[in-house]
Amino acid sequence: MTKLTLILTLTLTLLIATVANAALIAYEPFDYAPTNGLNDLNGGTGWDGGWYNADGDSHIIASPGMTFTSVNPLTTAGNLGMVTLSSNWKRASRDFSSPLESSAGTTNWFSFLASIEADTNHYRQYLIGFQSEVSDDNVRFMTAGYYENGQWFLNQFAGADQLSGHPSISNETIFVVIEKANGAVRDTWTAWINPPVNQAPNYSASFGGTYTNSVVTGVHFWKGGPPATRYFEARVDEFRVGESWEDVNVSVIPEPMVLGFIGLGLLALLRKNR
Repeated sequence: MTKLTLILTLTLTLLIATVANAALIAYEPFDYAPTNGLNDLNGGTGWDGGWYNADGDSHIIASPGMTFTSVNPLTTAGNLGMVTLSSNWKRASRDFSSPLESSAGTTNWFSFLASIEADTNHYRQYLIGFQSEVSDDNVRFMTAGYYENGQWFLNQFAGADQLSGHPSISNETIFVVIEKANGAVRDTWTAWINPPVNQAPNYSASFGGTYTNSVVTGVHFWKGGPPATRYFEARVDEFRVGESWEDVNVSVIPEPMVLGFIGLGLLALLRKNR
């Protein structure tokens, strides 16, 4: 085998492996046209029907979508989901096509982009929650204004807050990756804020703790606060669920059809150089 043949063969093999390693369980890119209602929108993959519980026009699709880059750009598509300047507590929910694996020794991985009009002088609560079969076992990634010094944290109804040390800065887009390591009695939740994209996880840069066992069945995002402080916007985008870090922390990769054309090009080049 010539040196050129070896290089081209390895290149094609790596490209194919990159796509093969992406095994998403569910994905919501919010790739919808801008609209004043989220209920019943059912795009993406891995879901059991569309969004529900979204109250009137409080949850909308807005343009443009969110983006994030750290070392590499995160793969993104479409627009974003937003909770608008409404006066009440607002929540939108969506279920996975089936409950996630929860046997001891298995892991669930999540990632998403989030942003809030933060105000550390008032109690403004915004969370992305992981619905479980028992509502009190729901784990949430959230911020709540001046509460916990105005930072993002993990929380479960039956457990302590796990603080990130990362402040909720108004209109800052954050990229969040969360690992749920299922245990026999308690699950270990580990979270990263703004990790490098498409790079190996650095556990020393994470935060988290253990919570009561839960079986995650879906997601929701909602916001609220005292009546005088509820008028703020909160956003979410690019929600991914997978079996590994690599599934949910991905940079731009070629589509399978593009890979096919690359392969044909490589083969043609090989024939030409024989």
